[in-house]
Amino acid sequence: MSVLFKRLTHQLVKRSTNERHIWGWLMNVFNRPDPQRIEAVGADRAAAEWLIKNGAAVKWTNGNNWVKDYNILATEDMQRKIKEIDATDSAISHIGFSHLNGLQELDKFIIANNGYIEDSAIEMLGICKQGLRHLEIISCIGVTDKGILSLTQLENLKYLKLFDLPSVKDRDVCLNYLKSRLKCEINWKEAKPKKLI
Repeated sequence: MSVLFKRLTHQLVKRSTNERHIWGWLMNVFNRPDPQRIEAVGADRAAAEWLIKNGAAVKWTNGNNWVKDYNILATEDMQRKIKEIDATDSAISHIGFSHLNGLQELDKFIIANNGYIEDSAIEMLGICKQGLRHLEIISCIGVTDKGILSLTQLENLKYLKLFDLPSVKDRDVCLNYLKSRLKCEINWKEAKPKKLI
């Protein structure tokens, strides 16, 4: 029985490792910037393509509707500028964050329920520090104190919402640091512990 169990366990671990490797490879492919594409269509259109392919949504400066479907990106969107990004439940990762370079009109960015966002991605938000006024980071398990402390580079923020960041170890120290260096409203509430049934 134990020999059979070991063989089955080994096969499951091997399959799981292979699946993770394949999934990681696909994540890199879908997030990696293509400099030729960026040059051909412009920073905003290339960023929109990256975001939407990975499950996020964008709002243009001259529109009120969220664009979530890659297939409805029109050729005229090459002239538009991204105003807002909603990356809730998306698969964006730090690999693609250099797409944010050149987004001059980006005002609002929501990152929620994303298991691929880590400190390295949060640190890269400095790329869009000139225009970014509103930022929300919610339920991102890979964000730690280091990532939160890096938010002080976003000197033009007017509103910062932080919530359910279980890997942040010293919330009070981080919050006091942010308050001492940012001139914005900071909304950081603790997640309530889930009740066991």
